[in-house]
Amino acid sequence: MLGENIELDPKQVLEEIKSKTVEGIKHFKIIKNYLEWKTGRPIDFNDVLKYFERTFFERRLFFKRPKNIKILSFNRVLGGSGNFDMATTYGQYYIENYSIKVAEKVGLSVERVYGDDFFPSTFYLKVKDFDPKFLTLCGHGNSSTFTGQNEEVIIKVGDEEGAKYWKGRVVNFLSCEVGQELVPWLVSHGLRSAMAYDDIYYFLADPTNFPDGYAEWFFDAHFTFDVKLYEGHNVRVAHQFTLDKYQENIERAPEECRPYLYHDMRCCKTYGDKNARIVTLALLELTIIDSKGVNKEVFKDEVPVNVDLEIPIKIPMMNEGDGFFVGNATLNGLEDQSEVEIKLKKPSIKFDVVIKRPQKGEELIMSKDYTAKVRVEYAEE
Repeated sequence: MLGENIELDPKQVLEEIKSKTVEGIKHFKIIKNYLEWKTGRPIDFNDVLKYFERTFFERRLFFKRPKNIKILSFNRVLGGSGNFDMATTYGQYYIENYSIKVAEKVGLSVERVYGDDFFPSTFYLKVKDFDPKFLTLCGHGNSSTFTGQNEEVIIKVGDEEGAKYWKGRVVNFLSCEVGQELVPWLVSHGLRSAMAYDDIYYFLADPTNFPDGYAEWFFDAHFTFDVKLYEGHNVRVAHQFTLDKYQENIERAPEECRPYLYHDMRCCKTYGDKNARIVTLALLELTIIDSKGVNKEVFKDEVPVNVDLEIPIKIPMMNEGDGFFVGNATLNGLEDQSEVEIKLKKPSIKFDVVIKRPQKGEELIMSKDYTAKVRVEYAEE
């Protein structure tokens, strides 16, 4: 076992803080750091107690009772997660819905290793056969160890044979403390890049409102990293988007969540090659050619390859009749172009008596908005 499973309610946390236990001191520091950041002044022990009682308890008639909150941690594009306790059950739900389904939606190939499949033998077999560029994983851990279902060790510092399976990959670890020793060790043994936490990862949950409520604020920020990698950004940029999302959620989330969001944001780090991408980018230009050969560009930007794209475009005013919609892509000196025959038609003008609109001076736009569905395909022979 990696240690005691942390699933505490507010009353238990308050008792831990008051008793100044090891776990209590961790929560005291989390709240103290948040309040000093928020207020810009020194915070003492009594300030923390008052804040915790005011925030995590609610008054009912003549007494206060703790809110229905659990404070959990993980202290002990292939998606992997256990589902044997409350923390990993939440982790699996959010990996599936905030990462894996997003990857599928943009056209990436995915595999899942959940629950009783998330053991070393089945996990490494899947990695070998599927050979993913990116792994997004949820499990308990400590500074030197990452575990799967029922805390079975997936990888630990010194496992030279296991380290071979991580070479060249990008990983997002939703786990505690692995950023301290394990991830740097994996990078030294060939792991290309990773995002991980170098302290305990805490999150709040409302067990009566699974899977939303408090937990969403935490996982929404964490899996921003995955989403931005799927969009073609590199690790450095995806990490910055993640920190920005943490900051945004700190400002928007219920007050109870904010100290722990601030803590998780501070210990969220990246390792290895920060220029690494999991999606290749190509420069895509979309143009329209009308019946008189007039050429107008409607889109130009870098896009991920081998991904189904939906690109909003506005059809410009052009000559009616037969024309072409042309896509031209370039990548590392390669260039390819395709076109589809289209017909351009000016919008019909409706002659009506208008009572309330348009208002005086309002512009009427004659063009329409469309969505271009495009895929830039690339394969190394």
